[in-house]
Amino acid sequence: LRDRHVLVRTDSTVVVYYINHQGGLRSHPLYKLVHQILVWSQDKLPSLRAVHIPGHLNLGADILARQGLRPGEWMLHPEVVKQIWRAFCQAQVDLFATRETFQCPLWCSLTHPALLGLDAMVVETILQSRAPSSRKLYALKWKLFTPWCGDRQQDSVNCPVGSVLGFLQDRFSTGLAHSTLKVYVAAISAYHAPLGGSSV
Repeated sequence: LRDRHVLVRTDSTVVVYYINHQGGLRSHPLYKLVHQILVWSQDKLPSLRAVHIPGHLNLGADILARQGLRPGEWMLHPEVVKQIWRAFCQAQVDLFATRETFQCPLWCSLTHPALLGLDAMVVETILQSRAPSSRKLYALKWKLFTPWCGDRQQDSVNCPVGSVLGFLQDRFSTGLAHSTLKVYVAAISAYHAPLGGSSV
C-alpha cells in the first residue's frame, strides 16, 4: 500500500465521517481505531479517504458482516455453470433458486412461487409422480430435442411452438411413426416452459 492513494468504501456513514474528519466524539472505540489507522498511514500513504456505499450495493461486506451466507442466497459463478453444462448437458430447470440466483430461464424456489408459479418441492413431486420408465424415455427424447434447438440458436425450454413442430416434422421425415412422435410431444411438454399459460 505504500505510496498509494487509498479509498475506503463502507456502508457505515459513521466510519466515513470518522476517517474523513480524522475522528469524532460519539464512539471512543471507533475514534481509537481510526486514530491508529491515521497514525500508521501518515508516512505511508499520500491520501486516505472514505466514501459511503449503500448496503444493498455492498454485498460482499454485507455477507461478511452477517457471518456467512443466508440460506438460499448463494450460487455458482456463471462461468463455472457454463463449464459444467459443457461437460455434461445444460440444465433445464434451476431448482431451489431465487430471483437473484437463478441460472436457467426456468427456475423454482423453496420459499416463494417463482416462474412456474409453484415452489420447487411441488415441481419435484410432479416430476417424480411419473413412472421411472416414462422419466427415462422423456429424458432420452429431450436429449435429442435440445441439440436440435442448439443448432438453430434456440433455447429448448423457451422456443416457440413453430420450432417444436419443425423438430417433430424432421423426426417424422426420418420415418418415425405417429405413436413415437406422441412420446416426443409428451417429453417436450414435460420440460418446456408454458406458453401463454398452457403447456406445449
